[in-house]
Amino acid sequence: MEEPSVLDYLKSKLMPWRGESVVLPPVERDTEETPAPTLEKEIEPADAPFTATEALAEPAAPVIWPWRSLAALALGLAAQLAFEPPERQAFQGVVLYLLALALLVWSVRRGEWQMTALPEAITGHSDPLTVRRLPLLLGGLFAVLALIFFGGEHLFNPLNLTVWLLGLALIVRAFWLPTGTISAFLRRAGA
Repeated sequence: MEEPSVLDYLKSKLMPWRGESVVLPPVERDTEETPAPTLEKEIEPADAPFTATEALAEPAAPVIWPWRSLAALALGLAAQLAFEPPERQAFQGVVLYLLALALLVWSVRRGEWQMTALPEAITGHSDPLTVRRLPLLLGGLFAVLALIFFGGEHLFNPLNLTVWLLGLALIVRAFWLPTGTISAFLRRAGA
């Protein structure tokens, strides 16, 4: 007789109306009996003595399902749909955006948005939280100039594309962390 597979057993339990139920064959035991382990053999003394701080250790925090954040996202998307043509409903969109904002604030206050602890390999590296002011100011200036150069036609031409890319490069340079050379970065990136 061929033994049923796990899938056959699962199908017979989930869909009993499709046929007869699969019965698992009995498990064959070894004829040689092994004595049951006793409690003294299972417990081994610890290397270090028990301390009171181990007893007071806090249990892991339960995982909180972020339903408020997800509801805020859904309301925000519904609000955006209210502003879409052909039937724009601005009042409903504003009300939905306000409800989404209220849910978002509620989720932040309830602690749904928590920062995850950094892995141990990264904790040794600290971010100086600095910005290079001159590249940031020049990048902002070039971004505004690119916006003006794009004008009303919204077409790419060599001038506005160059100004836009220059502004973007300067803003990236303003926040770039000095972690090594470009060749080291390209090796890490897999290029």
